Amino acid sequence: MWHCCAISRQFRKVKESQAIPSTITTNFVVHTQTGGSYTSDGFKMGWQTLMGKWADGTDRPSGERFSFHDSRAKAATTVIESGKKASELTGHKLESTVAKVYDRRAVRKALAAE
Repeated sequence: MWHCCAISRQFRKVKESQAIPSTITTNFVVHTQTGGSYTSDGFKMGWQTLMGKWADGTDRPSGERFSFHDSRAKAATTVIESGKKASELTGHKLESTVAKVYDRRAVRKALAAE
């Protein structure tokens, strides 16, 4: 579960990192330290490292693992909850597609079958 101070601390860290001047010009949203693209294996290794820290609670309360694609659904759901059209974010023409594919408000966890 997220705690208010943990969220605030994370937002502060994001704001601080955005204020750091960058000497890198890149066309990639997710890029290496030099601005290049990640190899598939390089990205997977970095993601697994991040998820390991996330799951064990390094620097904040522990959380469930999630995929990189879950972050897109989370962003779309947040936009929908704010009353805006998420199709502009996702690039889909129809809001019904966004609601069907990305809207996570109705998703409930099911207990594993024993």
